[in-house]
Amino acid sequence: MMKEILRNGVLTTEFEAPNLFATYSSGLFTADGFVQLKEMSLAQSEGKIAEGISKKNLEDEGKAWTNLNHSVVIVGWGVD
Repeated sequence: MMKEILRNGVLTTEFEAPNLFATYSSGLFTADGFVQLKEMSLAQSEGKIAEGISKKNLEDEGKAWTNLNHSVVIVGWGVD
């Protein structure tokens, strides 16, 4: 990526952000943080029943590529 940025400028990329990413407010979103958010979410929803939510996902329908829901522009690297 560094060579590509040096040669051609910024990069764009897309990925599937997990639902818990919606609770992000600042800082780094790490694997440990993801686990903590999931545990917090499960604790807050314990005993509650979700209605009308399908168990199917886009991969079940052969459309996994449409799971991309977040875009990022990469402009450099290192520490400023």
